Amino acid sequence: MSNVFDYLTWRNDLTFSAVPCCAVDTLICSCLSYLRLQPAFAAQNMLCVQTASEIFKQTRPEDIHYRVNEDLQLLYKMAEGNRYGKVILCGYIDHLNPSMEKQFSALTCLLEDDVMLITYRGTDNTLVGWKEDFNMTFLDAIPSQKEAVQYLEAMAAAYPKRRIILCGHSKGGNLAVYAGAFCTTAVQRRILQVYNHDGPGFSAETLKTAGYRSIAQRIETFVPQSSIVGMLMEHEEHYTVISSTQISLWQHDPYSWEVLGPDFVRLNNVDRQSIILDSTIKHWIGELDRSQREAFTDAVFQILSNTNAASFKEMNENRMRSTALILKALNRTDKQTKRMLSDITLKLMASAKNAIEANLVNEKQTN
Repeated sequence: MSNVFDYLTWRNDLTFSAVPCCAVDTLICSCLSYLRLQPAFAAQNMLCVQTASEIFKQTRPEDIHYRVNEDLQLLYKMAEGNRYGKVILCGYIDHLNPSMEKQFSALTCLLEDDVMLITYRGTDNTLVGWKEDFNMTFLDAIPSQKEAVQYLEAMAAAYPKRRIILCGHSKGGNLAVYAGAFCTTAVQRRILQVYNHDGPGFSAETLKTAGYRSIAQRIETFVPQSSIVGMLMEHEEHYTVISSTQISLWQHDPYSWEVLGPDFVRLNNVDRQSIILDSTIKHWIGELDRSQREAFTDAVFQILSNTNAASFKEMNENRMRSTALILKALNRTDKQTKRMLSDITLKLMASAKNAIEANLVNEKQTN
């Protein structure tokens, strides 16, 4: 089936003036945000997609850093046609701050029809990025969410006459929604739409805020049929389920999402696995107070940090060594922390058992 690359082959001859930005376009820009664009922005702070592509083609392979190869190939494909080739990229920032437990990156695309599309990068494979994600379960706002608001307001001030589209994949989708909800009223009025591509939700308290209520009708959330990440936390907005060529957790890969013409291939509902996992995690988190969630998160990542790896990729590349160091750190952990980790893990297993049993009962009643 077709994906975003096929969409570009089909639609890349038409500019945004001819055919306005759609949901598939926002997924493409969300994927682009994962590419580390430092080589392109080393000597300038504004350039078109074609120029960025040319710079990357002239850059030594060892100086190019990307999440997956498709992110780089996407840039090259975008540069080939009229739709994206002349789109201006600006406002690129990439911040990784271990002491603040913050991983944040954003990029602005200036489209021809007086619209600027702001895309926030999702979680990369750094331990810092994943730790920040887990921090969402006990903090009112993580550092990236606060910076997402600041970034939106700065770009809105830099381009005061442009209307705004916000988007992101994974944590990037969460940041897009958060920025749209907590920016100033003047900026919020200029927002046309917010696209959350399989990003986690928020606490119930956040969903009750005036800012979120004001933007809620402009949020579009897309999740694959076996969504896990996109079902985390609370979602009040309607979400659209789309077809993926992958299975289970791997459906989070945006390049597996099926596209037909100008839209995603839509489905009626998420599948049984997604329902069970969603119920399991929500029940598990609900059983823990904030201090327990924080203690569990800190303990897990403290153990992982003993590998001295900056990312899960590094841990995987040195799997034997990393496993040995993790086991060594676990053995050195004090009894109280071990008991806490064990108790919370057992609660997770119990939540999973209850979710599976509840789903089986529901299926029998339905049939």
